[in-house]
Amino acid sequence: MFNVSSGAQMSQEEQALFSDSFSWVGQRLPMLVKANRKLSRRKMSEISSIKGSVSPEREVYTAPVKLFDALGYVASSWTSTAREKQLPLVAAVPGYGYWVVYDLDNRGAWLVEGPAGRDAVDQWPEGTKFIPVASRIVEHAPVSASHDIDRAITSQRSWIFFFVLASVVATILMLATSLFSMQVYDRVIATGGLPTLVVLMTGVLGAIFVEFLLKVARASIVRHMTKDVDVACGRHVFSRLLSVRLDAFPQAVGTLAAQVRGFEAVRNYRTAKTTYMLSDAPIALIFLAVIFLLAGPLLAAIPLAACVIAILCGFSFRKAIERHTQKENLVGNKRQGNLVEVIRNIEILKSTGSDWFFKQKWQSLSEQTVDETIETKKLSELSTFIAGAIQQISYVLLVSAGAYLAMSDGGITIGAIIACSILSGRILTPINMIPGLLVQSAHSKAALQNLDALYRLPVENQTVDNPLVPEIIQPDFKFDRVEFSYAGQQSSLSFDKFHIYEGQKVGVVGAVGCGKSTLLKLLSGECAPSHGHLLVGGIDIQHIDPGRRVELISYLPQQTRLFGGTLRDNLTLGLPHVEDQKLLEAAEKTGLMQVISGRHEGLDTPIHEGGSGLSGGQAQLVAVTRSILSDAKVWLLDEPSASLDETFEAKCIAALAGRIGAEDTLVLVTHKAALLSLIDRLIVLGSDGQIVMDGPKSAVLQKLNPPQTKRSTYRNKKTGATAVAVDPVADSAE
Repeated sequence: MFNVSSGAQMSQEEQALFSDSFSWVGQRLPMLVKANRKLSRRKMSEISSIKGSVSPEREVYTAPVKLFDALGYVASSWTSTAREKQLPLVAAVPGYGYWVVYDLDNRGAWLVEGPAGRDAVDQWPEGTKFIPVASRIVEHAPVSASHDIDRAITSQRSWIFFFVLASVVATILMLATSLFSMQVYDRVIATGGLPTLVVLMTGVLGAIFVEFLLKVARASIVRHMTKDVDVACGRHVFSRLLSVRLDAFPQAVGTLAAQVRGFEAVRNYRTAKTTYMLSDAPIALIFLAVIFLLAGPLLAAIPLAACVIAILCGFSFRKAIERHTQKENLVGNKRQGNLVEVIRNIEILKSTGSDWFFKQKWQSLSEQTVDETIETKKLSELSTFIAGAIQQISYVLLVSAGAYLAMSDGGITIGAIIACSILSGRILTPINMIPGLLVQSAHSKAALQNLDALYRLPVENQTVDNPLVPEIIQPDFKFDRVEFSYAGQQSSLSFDKFHIYEGQKVGVVGAVGCGKSTLLKLLSGECAPSHGHLLVGGIDIQHIDPGRRVELISYLPQQTRLFGGTLRDNLTLGLPHVEDQKLLEAAEKTGLMQVISGRHEGLDTPIHEGGSGLSGGQAQLVAVTRSILSDAKVWLLDEPSASLDETFEAKCIAALAGRIGAEDTLVLVTHKAALLSLIDRLIVLGSDGQIVMDGPKSAVLQKLNPPQTKRSTYRNKKTGATAVAVDPVADSAE
């Protein structure tokens, strides 16, 4: 196959070969090597800069390494020899570009694949280099909020190492004050050694200063670690929320928002527990060991017994604290939901005068929240008071036991007693932290239950580990015994065999609540059938990567909502870079240009949080314009002109008609006759979610609106008889 040649200088033609084959390798590798993710067209555009670096000869070997990193593969080293155990390999072949080596046949020839197809190679050209391709090993651990948060914490190993190191050194330095007291009472006072006192004082002051610096450094480490963990946890939880399928999405928005924020309570507890176990608890053990060395087992047994009793007392409150904390979180989430509901519907509340009802509801929930908070605080304080009393009793017993041993010639000095008394207080300080940790643990447990409930919700591509990212998808839909129902409801849609062909323009009509909007959600892939399969281009739509689906399908929901930012941000939402000229041309076609021109800020018009800043009709113009800017092959439009007057509706219809190509597929839900000009096939859904009528628009409309008759009644004045004249009237439904 190859002509063996040696050429040190790379020609422009050869550089072009490497550049073109580089793009092929980037798209082909995910299909040949099992990876933890694949590339959509948007992801390929992100690494286009890597392709640009292939042209210079010196980048031929560095560009694939960058590509491997972007794909999630392990980047290895280039070698001049191909080895079977390293397969698959990427080969950089002078004069031919990049090839993938995937096997070795029985006769010893290398099986390769390139942009032109597959072949076998007996001898490689001089200068050929090889690099192994291997995916990063991904452990399929149970998907849960606890796993994601723990993973975020364990990823901070370097911070944890420095934290432990600073804690150990600070702990050693903390012994300086106790040992200083012992030496002063046992040696300095007894001998009157003033120079010794000065030396000891200078040393202990230096130790205190260094300990202070270490504590500051340790606090800084904790802050940095907490920030990194918080960002990572937030990213994991938020990503999980966005991946939940629309049909499984919780309806209680405010409660859900409060539950999502619960990861902060989990992170706080896990971080506090980690630092406690690595720093505070070991300090108590170290100080206990020092007491044993200074004063023997009797004095060491007193703070040890106090620790055990304090821990048992603290944990005896655990169940009660958890019970009240769970109630507090439950009621607090409801209160948050009530607040969000009031803010979103404030105009309705004011216009109906029903604000008193929500005031009462808020007051009731607030009282319940405060009551549970007080109960939790009361238990925590009681546990803290008991721990404090145990600490004081331990101090008294230790000093008394030390004095007894000193008086009975037990071999202990006054300085040792004072040093042990200081250390005993520091031993019980970590124990006094247990009540606070118990409260944090209870909040964490309640929050974790909410987060795990979120993680149990079905997500997009639920059963597919590696979603498909096909370059070409035929825009036709096939329903195969599809049934759909929302959780806890009866079946709302049912299709046995149903086909929407490529290029068809389909309208869907029916009574309110018959499932028209739900049908579009199924077609967009945002909802998954409860039974059966929905195929797009012959592929189950739930097997396709959501990012690729969005590139193929332009879905315009019935309810248009804008996001905080600017008008430009909302127009280009989810789209790659859009040039201003293209944006303005689309706005001109839909009539949005009148809105832009009438604002001083133009495209930078601020849209406030919640989408306020434009009227309902203007917001719908934004949504229609954004759809026109997309590069879609399937158009799913749900009442696209519901909030528009006749003038803007006509503009939008003309804009859509000019944008939707002959080969594009359109599914339109509408109650307006004007929009029927966009379709050629009409489907009527019944109240049971099944197709009642389906066929050409004119035929279905004729069945829906049969020829009407005009009846005229005449009365004979002489006989009093009545006659009826019937004149057919042509149907004007079209």
